[in-house]
This record gives sequence, structure tokens and C-alpha cells, in this order.
Amino acid sequence: MSKEAAIEFMMQEIEEGIRNMLTRGQQYILAYRNDRGIVNTKRLDTEDLISAMIELDSDLFDRAVVMTASDPIEASRLLTGLMNRALGQIIGMSPIREAAELNYELEMDELKTESQIAGEEAA
Repeated sequence: MSKEAAIEFMMQEIEEGIRNMLTRGQQYILAYRNDRGIVNTKRLDTEDLISAMIELDSDLFDRAVVMTASDPIEASRLLTGLMNRALGQIIGMSPIREAAELNYELEMDELKTESQIAGEEAA
């Protein structure tokens, strides 16, 4: 697999991980290298998700929350749609490529180290 293909695959895994963790009410820690080469982390959690939902459409959010008592199925449908839009926005604004590139670098370093150890043991 080429480097670019591996990074694209890792990006998809990271995006899926963010979606899965946030929709389960858990946090996701995203490690990435910034434009100066420094490794940073970004914590994504349900607070970010709810804030993004409200920023996208506060009227719809409020209406859906109020509807939970009178029409929970419709409220759930509205909130799920809004949540999916918010997840897309969070993912779009997160340094996914940078995180995938860092993961790739770390995996390559690990493979080099394992190869060196195996070479030393064989000698």
C-alpha cells in the first residue's frame, strides 16, 4: 500500500472513530502534528457535539428538545439529523489529515525499530 493510500485509509478510520465515540457519549483524543511540527492533541467530546448542534440550528435544537414529551419519535429524528450535520462539521474542522500523517509516521518508526531488533537478534 502506498503512503498516500495508507494515510487516506487512516483518515477514514479516524473519522469513523470520532463518529462512534461522540455518538456514544465518549471523548476522542486526536493527536496531530501542527504546521510547526509540534505534536498537539485535540479533545473532542459530547460538549463539542452539542455546541455544534446548537450553532448549526438553535431553533431546531430547541424545538426538538421540547418535542421529546409530545412526539419523541419526531424529536429523535430531528436531533439525529442535526447531530449528523454537527458531526460532519466537527470532523471537517478537525486536523484529520495531520493526525493520519502522524499515525503513519509512528507506524513506520515502529516497523523500523522492530526490523532493527530482528536484525540484531539474527546477528
